[in-house]
Amino acid sequence: MERMFHYYFAYGANMNIESMKWRCPKAIPIGKARLTEYKLNFRRGVATVEPQRGEYVPGALWKITTSCIKSLDHFEGYPRLYGRYTIKGGKGLPKVQIYIMQPGYEESPPSSYYLETILQGYKDFDWGKKAQGNLCKIARKLMEVEHCVRTTTV
Repeated sequence: MERMFHYYFAYGANMNIESMKWRCPKAIPIGKARLTEYKLNFRRGVATVEPQRGEYVPGALWKITTSCIKSLDHFEGYPRLYGRYTIKGGKGLPKVQIYIMQPGYEESPPSSYYLETILQGYKDFDWGKKAQGNLCKIARKLMEVEHCVRTTTV
């Protein structure tokens, strides 16, 4: 029987409660949380976070087991695609696990399905319309850039 718990900060598809129930059945949602001094971006069509002074990334805090970490490692493509890091938790929380994409991957927009999965996670954790709008704005910007690249290189 597992007794070791960890805290995990999710900012992409793993904010979605239904997805996490399937991926990590023992995960317990704690509530919404912010990752300060970072911004959200999409590389290879999936979410990542990047340092950015004065910004924050909306997310979800989970209490997870060691077996959840193994499942998340597989889902996140650890260690090739994403690195797993331990960061200091805020407001009296212990250390928190987070996945951040490894360097070298190009920006590219998310698929509609992936974006909807994240938007549902924003709703699941009560991130309001403003946060949802900001998420869509980031995705739209990348879609416009991708469209311009395709039309000028064909």
